[in-house]
Amino acid sequence: MAAADAGSVHSEEAFVEADLSKDEVVNKYRQAADIVNAAIQAVLKRCVPGADVLETCTLGDKLITLQCAKTLKKAKAQKGIAFPTCISINNVVCHNSPMDPADSATLAAGDIVKVDMGAHIDGFIAVTAHTGVVTEDGALNDFAVDPAAAAIEAAGGDVVAAAAEATTALEAAVAAVAAEEPKEDAEPAAAAAAAASSAESGAVATKADVATAAYVCAELALRLVKPGGTNTAVTEAWARVAKHFGVNLCQGVLSHELKQFVIDGSNVIIAREAKEDEQVVEEVTFGPHQVFAIDVACSSGEGKPRETEARTTIFKRDVERTYGLKMSASRQLLRQVQEKSPTLPFSLRSFDDAKTARVGIVECVKHDLVSPFPVLAEREGDHTAHFKFTAMMLASGTLKATGLGLAASLRSDKLDTLPADLKAMLAVPSFVNKNNKKKKRSRKAKTTEGEAE
Repeated sequence: MAAADAGSVHSEEAFVEADLSKDEVVNKYRQAADIVNAAIQAVLKRCVPGADVLETCTLGDKLITLQCAKTLKKAKAQKGIAFPTCISINNVVCHNSPMDPADSATLAAGDIVKVDMGAHIDGFIAVTAHTGVVTEDGALNDFAVDPAAAAIEAAGGDVVAAAAEATTALEAAVAAVAAEEPKEDAEPAAAAAAAASSAESGAVATKADVATAAYVCAELALRLVKPGGTNTAVTEAWARVAKHFGVNLCQGVLSHELKQFVIDGSNVIIAREAKEDEQVVEEVTFGPHQVFAIDVACSSGEGKPRETEARTTIFKRDVERTYGLKMSASRQLLRQVQEKSPTLPFSLRSFDDAKTARVGIVECVKHDLVSPFPVLAEREGDHTAHFKFTAMMLASGTLKATGLGLAASLRSDKLDTLPADLKAMLAVPSFVNKNNKKKKRSRKAKTTEGEAE
């Protein structure tokens, strides 16, 4: 398909009507989300001391491809990877997805790891990112990942159902963390004073501070991204959270609206208010039936990630650009991109001929036919955390379709002294399953009838 044709078929405007008002669309988002939730748990299970980053990223991509292939078999729908699996370590914030063994790394105990990935079914996208710390015993997170991971790795059974069940259990854990009362011996005023004193003395935020701040920001967004709410309100709430935990939100991170075959919609939430030399985002009022990728990255450093010397391997086709490429390798690569990932991000790792991909991508980038996703990092020694949820605005509220819970080992004590209004907001579910309410009412009615008899 030619670039111009791809733009006309997969542009944001072409699919503006395919939103959550249609059950079929909701189901496809949920299918993609269940696959991603299961796949990221399988990848996290492999993040143990000695694990190779390249091999683990490859595993994530294979799992998503395998499970997407099993979905909508009879329909002629595109499906597969919406964002290649990335594993970024310590001060590296995002987009680390090596294609060569020489560029890979080995995980070690104590590493703070960020896993990022996405899938799509018929262009309806679900993305997620999670942060954990590698431990000596290999327990990256404090929640069970085995059921879904085992199912997806075995490539048998009802994997999507297993993923959905695991996600439900994780949601219960999330609610428990959010509703947790402060410790009895904790004195909020004293804790706040101590936090202020630490900030004044220039104390460095811990891994737990950074991870909890990013996670709380993402959870708050689920309560604020709703019809009538604004992106400005989300950004302002995030600023308060970052200040409370003594961390910085990473500059340049945007939470985009998702549409069919569009991973970077024009409606966005900026991570932090722009200064004169930073990107400015117009205020947006959220409407019904929208889907957003809630994307938050925090740092104990300046919050100004810079491009690293690591090879960029993730790119996205710019369907609005055309150019007569001179090199055979470039033309061959672009043809494959048009066939496999005409509108969504892709990894050079996904092409069979790595040499052609490495050579051809240079000319494609030079003439803006593709946009790079460079590996971004803070300064050496800084702690970084990254969480990403897929948020679906449904009639029952904003559904957290993807995303895992915060590990207990990364829970900061500063969560206990979070401002009361923010803590109260976290305690309120963003989504209420009306079907469960109907079932409860039905059971209650039957019980009442039985007692009457």
